[in-house]
Amino acid sequence: MIVLDASALLAFLWGEAGASKVQAAFDAPEQTVCTVANWAEVATKVFAKAGDWTAAEMALAGFGLEIVPITADDAVAAARLWLKHRNLSLGDRICIAAAQRLGALVYTADRAWADVPDAQINVLR
Repeated sequence: MIVLDASALLAFLWGEAGASKVQAAFDAPEQTVCTVANWAEVATKVFAKAGDWTAAEMALAGFGLEIVPITADDAVAAARLWLKHRNLSLGDRICIAAAQRLGALVYTADRAWADVPDAQINVLR
């Protein structure tokens, strides 16, 4: 399973550096997912750019992206991550916590994640 962070999905949607790696994740046999919290981040950024959310949502759904819930345990794990990684946003920490729970590799375009040793992280750029 591959968990896609909001930054990875936005890089893909906007054709930024790392988009080809996200495309490869979609083409891989592993299931690709995004947490509901990170999905909200993607929607927020698309709306902020006055983008077409319906088109973005349909494009991502067309690649088989599944939106997964977060759990109370994910929330606590995200809070614990803050103790060592205060530079990461709540959305970042939620994504990492969910990926850890799922035993999944996580893709992000955020270089700050490279300092998180307890997670399987693929920094796209």
